[in-house]
Amino acid sequence: MSEQIFVSYRRDGGDVTAKLICEALKNAGYTVFYDYDSISGGYFDSRILDAIEACNDFVLVLPPHSLERCVNEDDWVRQEISHALRHKKNIIPVLLPGFAFPDNMPSDIADVARYNGVQFVMAYFDGVIDTLKDRFISKAARRSFASKQKNSGELIPSEGLAFEANSAGTGYIVKKGKCTDVEIVIPRVYNGKAVTGIAEDAFKGHTSLVSIKIPNGVTSIGEGAFNGCASLANIDLPNSMASIGRWAFQDCTALTSIFLPRNISSVASRAFLNCQSLTSIEVDPENNFYVSRGGHLYTKNMKTFVCYAMGRNETSYVVPEGVTKIENSSFSRAGKLVSISLPESVVSIGEYSFYRCVSLTEMEVPKGVTVIPASAFSTCSALASITLPSGIVSIGAEAFINCSSLTSIVLPAGVTVIETKAFKKCTSLRRMVLPAGLMAISEQMFMNCSALENIVIPPSVTSIGPSAFSNCTLLANISLPEGLMSLGKWAFEECTSLTGIFLPKRVSSIGPRVFLNCISLVSIDVSPENNFYCSVNGHLYTKDMKTMVSYAIGCKNSFYDIPKGVKVIEDSAFSRCASLVNVTIPAGVTSIGMFAFYRCSSITNINLPESLTSIGDSAFRECKSLTSIKIPNGVTRLGESVFDNCQAITSIKLPSSITSIGKWAFSTCPSLREITIPRNVSSIGARVLLGGKSLKCIHVSMLNRYYKSHDGHLYTKDMSLLVSYAMGNNMPSYEIPFGVKRIEESAFSGAPSLMEITIPGTVMSMGDFAFYNCSALRVINYLSTKGAWRSISVGKDTFSKVTNTVIHCTDGDIVL
Repeated sequence: MSEQIFVSYRRDGGDVTAKLICEALKNAGYTVFYDYDSISGGYFDSRILDAIEACNDFVLVLPPHSLERCVNEDDWVRQEISHALRHKKNIIPVLLPGFAFPDNMPSDIADVARYNGVQFVMAYFDGVIDTLKDRFISKAARRSFASKQKNSGELIPSEGLAFEANSAGTGYIVKKGKCTDVEIVIPRVYNGKAVTGIAEDAFKGHTSLVSIKIPNGVTSIGEGAFNGCASLANIDLPNSMASIGRWAFQDCTALTSIFLPRNISSVASRAFLNCQSLTSIEVDPENNFYVSRGGHLYTKNMKTFVCYAMGRNETSYVVPEGVTKIENSSFSRAGKLVSISLPESVVSIGEYSFYRCVSLTEMEVPKGVTVIPASAFSTCSALASITLPSGIVSIGAEAFINCSSLTSIVLPAGVTVIETKAFKKCTSLRRMVLPAGLMAISEQMFMNCSALENIVIPPSVTSIGPSAFSNCTLLANISLPEGLMSLGKWAFEECTSLTGIFLPKRVSSIGPRVFLNCISLVSIDVSPENNFYCSVNGHLYTKDMKTMVSYAIGCKNSFYDIPKGVKVIEDSAFSRCASLVNVTIPAGVTSIGMFAFYRCSSITNINLPESLTSIGDSAFRECKSLTSIKIPNGVTRLGESVFDNCQAITSIKLPSSITSIGKWAFSTCPSLREITIPRNVSSIGARVLLGGKSLKCIHVSMLNRYYKSHDGHLYTKDMSLLVSYAMGNNMPSYEIPFGVKRIEESAFSGAPSLMEITIPGTVMSMGDFAFYNCSALRVINYLSTKGAWRSISVGKDTFSKVTNTVIHCTDGDIVL
């Protein structure tokens, strides 16, 4: 091969720069010889010298001191330069910062110093390459990708592609591999066997790919093969092509047209999804499987509409009579279409068929259709009305999700199944009458339908799924059917206008947080015939009065006495009840659930009974008026974040029965002045005292076998782990004891007064946020070397928001 560029370099110090220059010149269309990539076999020395003789331009990469070894006659860089001079090649020195020609240059290469060179600066890399191309490289060098041809006229295959055996073992399928070319040529043959396919995700995300040459013999394009190739403007498919997989050209936003050759028998759904510029899908007239009509794709028999060319500017489209099926995603993201007319012959609509048709204002579904599949009209945000035929029996998941302009919809009487999230975020939907045969209201069915004021639920409904009406903020009342048996968790969460609700006699299962943050709910009433639940003064209990399920937080009472006999306070039972100042918990209660008193912001104190054994995660989180609390002796575990952000609490007395304290348990308690870790605690989570700015000393029982207090700070008993620093001590400096190996997550986070810290060389790791926001920290004395400091395992944001800090190591300083 002639007229190429040879890149010469010394591996010690010049290899990275040489590789960068090589790739940049290749991407610009030049043919480049780079020994690491270009030598695949044969004798090394002869291949190198032959390549120099064949080249036009000899690019010599020169880092500092790179020619000093040329005094040795056997040095290969010397031999390369000498060979290039003897054959009168165009030599282009690329001078890296710090390079200077030595005074004792051997006579056979001394003339290289007379050649004009290019100063290399990484910050101006593009400018360096432009200078090489415009001023130094000879005109004879090959500059165009299109000119890379063999004598036979066949394009030279791209380098760096990856291959793997096809499923039959008869050939290979190709992947991008390390190839970075913007114009790619796939070879016909690899290792003596034909290239038969393009692999799944083969070139996915190659955003700079402009064109690709696919040889005859390739029969398939795998799923997602060119997904996200946003610069791919055109592609020629060979006559051998038989199949195109799903998502093959998804998000090829520059693709304007495509021609399907005669042998293609399978085009999977979503093959051209979101090809926003695609204005024409044409088909060879001899193809027996597909046909193009007006630039859109149909099956040959015109029974199935396969794909709409979404780059067209038309605002309306009429599917011809005789079509029986609308394929999955066929109109997906056709954002310019205002109207789509389907013929009466259509009996099947595919999933995502009209997904994100954001300009579509109305739709009439043909009478032969019986199923609205998943996401069929999802995010049709302008769709104000839709007519469904009487034969519809089911509506798929997310079928109308995000149809924010849909104000009403009439569901046929025969609908028996409506799947999850079907009408979620239909924010204009005001009224809904559910069909008589419906058995269940599925999960999140009407979630975030913020305009929904009225809904008629038929007697056939036996269950309401999780979050079914969550955040229906205008729903003031709802009549539950007599046959209802279960309410899923969060079913009416954030229904802030709901004032009252009546639970029928058959309800036997109520999930947690059903009425979470229903701030107007003053009464939860239960049928006297219900054998599982009852109402006491408008609040919800199990029938046996052993579990308090939910307090009606719309009540404005300041005090509440939980009845005697209750043993369990359910998850979120009082959550967000802002009016309560005091709650009396009777003797006998053994468990307080997760989030039970979360955001009860007016509670000032609470007496916990001695019978209590368990306090769930976040049980008193953000009780900002709570000043003190005594944990009973029977409690063995404090959950995560149990007192998180209780800003007024000044002291907490923990019993000796406690064995574990969850992470964030006392996080953001800025008024907490003292705490003692009892003797039986064997597990303490991270960030347990994060934000305790008033905490001057952390005490630990002398009898504790797992933890200890040292200088008022919390450590494990063996002093290997620093768990938490008492940041309220206001000391400007602190020395971590020798022997400590780890610093826990957030151990010093936000320490306001800490200006200097000494860290021993025994420390091997620092957890996430360990010194986060220690804004006063200016000096770190590290009792070991700079190399040892750099070897410490450091977590996420360990020193984030720590600035102008100097680390003094035993062999010098490091600026953080």
